[in-house]
Parts: sequence; structure tokens; C-alpha cells
Amino acid sequence: MEKDCEFQDPILSRCNKMKPMLTQDDIFELTGAKRPAEQKRVLSNARIYFIERLNGTLAVTWHHVNNPMVATSTRTEPNINWEMI
Repeated sequence: MEKDCEFQDPILSRCNKMKPMLTQDDIFELTGAKRPAEQKRVLSNARIYFIERLNGTLAVTWHHVNNPMVATSTRTEPNINWEMI
């Protein structure tokens, strides 16, 4: 662990110079919206995970901004041999 590192990344085992959480100003800059309802819509459309705090503001980590959720398909295609039909 680096001595002067304020935010040690436990997964990458290196210093993360950025604070892990976005400030309210960061969220405004990212979404272009002041109101939490609009921010939620923008973040949801971008598939960026967030939580809503009890006071109505949003909490977002830089990790989720840099690694948005990826849709996964739970539907499996049947294993059909079309040449046999």
C-alpha cells in the first residue's frame, strides 16, 4: 500500500487518485441535470448504477460510471441441428 494514497483500490491493489464517489457537482456535470428525478433518468438510460439516498440525492461511484451495466441474455437458443430437418 502506498503511504500517501488516500484511496487504495482493493481490487487493483494500487492507488486510486480519484475519490470513489461522485460529488453532486460531478453528477450534475455527468448528467446535465440538477433535479434527482432527471439525473435518475439519464443515469438509467446510460445503464449507470446508482442508489437514491434518504434525502433524495443520488450516490454514484466512479467504478459504475467507468463500467456501466451490460445487458445479459438469459434466453438460450435451442440446440437444433437444422441440417437434420
